[in-house]
Amino acid sequence: RTAEYWPDDLFDEGVTFYFTPSYSTKLDGRPTTIALTGIYTTKSGVDFSELSESFQQGLEPSTKEGSYSVGFQFSHLLHVDPANPRKGWGVHLKGAVSDGNPNYVQSSIIAGLGGTGLFKGRELDSFGVGYFYYNLSDELENAISTEEEAYRDEQGAEVYYSFAVTPWFFVTGDLEYIAPPRKSLENAFIAGLRANI
Repeated sequence: RTAEYWPDDLFDEGVTFYFTPSYSTKLDGRPTTIALTGIYTTKSGVDFSELSESFQQGLEPSTKEGSYSVGFQFSHLLHVDPANPRKGWGVHLKGAVSDGNPNYVQSSIIAGLGGTGLFKGRELDSFGVGYFYYNLSDELENAISTEEEAYRDEQGAEVYYSFAVTPWFFVTGDLEYIAPPRKSLENAFIAGLRANI
């Protein structure tokens, strides 16, 4: 909250604890990082298990106190910039699981290949190829799905390349493909071009 929280209302909405140990090492002589994340909050959220019944009765949805999420991250450079050993390009992986209620993402995986300097002499350029999969809460999907509108997990992919025209001027091309959670919506294909100065 941005105002009127001290001291009377401090922690009235709940407390969130975030824990993330990480370990940096080298595999095959290249930088590698492994990290774990743990999140727990006492904050209340919508209870998806009773959401459908609440709507049918015209009531405000009931809430559920407390939620958690645990995750794992891994990154490893496959190519290291000779001029800067902390830069290069490589693989990145992130996975997480949660309680699925009141968290609306029950589990997820994000994977990609990317970084800087894909081509020799183009060390300022950056690129990325990525994929994500969000396993939405089963209880939420069951609560909001109807005969007319069904829901599913969401997934998508993206590829981009950022070309350094100068050290301060970048032109980036981007392609995205998204399969949305609402089954009635068509999958989306998005192409973009942007400039950063």
